[in-house]
Amino acid sequence: MSIDARRLARAVVLSVWAGFFIWLRITGEVTRYLGPRTYWVVTFGGVVLAAGALVHFLTIRTSHPGAPVGVREGLGMLLLTLPVLAVLMVPGADLGALAASRRNAASGIASVSSIIPEPDAEREVQFLDIHYANQSESYAAAMGIAEGLELELIGFVTHPSGLDDGTFALTRFYVSCCAADAIPYSVAVSTDTDYPDDTWLRVSGSLTQIGGRWVLSPETVERVKKPKDQYLY
Repeated sequence: MSIDARRLARAVVLSVWAGFFIWLRITGEVTRYLGPRTYWVVTFGGVVLAAGALVHFLTIRTSHPGAPVGVREGLGMLLLTLPVLAVLMVPGADLGALAASRRNAASGIASVSSIIPEPDAEREVQFLDIHYANQSESYAAAMGIAEGLELELIGFVTHPSGLDDGTFALTRFYVSCCAADAIPYSVAVSTDTDYPDDTWLRVSGSLTQIGGRWVLSPETVERVKKPKDQYLY
């Protein structure tokens, strides 16, 4: 009995991917790449790939070993592991102010992929609701968005074009499927104190309309740590 080199190589590749999926799930890093609707892919992938790797390892010894792994086949298997190595070795880039400036929730692909939520007055008003309230009076009425509505929002600071002087934007990314389809939604904050881009803040105050746009007039502004799960769903 001898070791089948090809089966060993496949077992290693399957183990790498299984370990990666399991690591994503255990550490919670899955939230950086996927939305809750697709978490199952990581769980399913980790279980199936781990089972496949185990089967390969259990049957690695054979009395009729195949040909050794060729250069071309070996390079192909190495390429299959490169995405995992890249993610583990290179820190993941957070979606922040720069990404928000490139992905406008009101135009382009983002507009096509945006899904207007069903208004529900019982639901807590969030960034997405204020965005659509700026576009639709009926949506604002259905959500109970009106002058004086008190809100507490947590997000990061951005400075998109078109803001009035004395305001900055508080922004969060919404994820439907995965981070690749993340769309930024912002709420204008009227204040005499400005903050650098990507500063995470908790802003409490009340809504008012200025120039046809809903603006949050803060009563308290507090710096906070970036949440582990940065996205809203």
